[in-house]
Amino acid sequence: MRLEDEIAIIGQNKDRMSHEDKVMFYELKKKSMVVGMLLAIFVFGGMGQIYASKVAKGVLFMLISWLLIPYIYAIWDTHRLINEYNDVLYQAVFSDFD
Repeated sequence: MRLEDEIAIIGQNKDRMSHEDKVMFYELKKKSMVVGMLLAIFVFGGMGQIYASKVAKGVLFMLISWLLIPYIYAIWDTHRLINEYNDVLYQAVFSDFD
């Protein structure tokens, strides 16, 4: 599911959730930095982007990551995308503003 779709669902339901439910939901939905980095480094460049819900970008990196510079960029980008995903998810779950 795309992040935008998840944010819309969260916005519709967060008022009915207790703080504990919000914490549990966030912990279940956030992306693990360790998993993303392991995918990017050891499986294939671009897998970290796919894990971070950026499929088109991941496929592009898979096609060009046999080159060293795109491979290194793919690893850095995985780190950035997972942080961004988790930040947006946190704001959506815990923000009181719509």
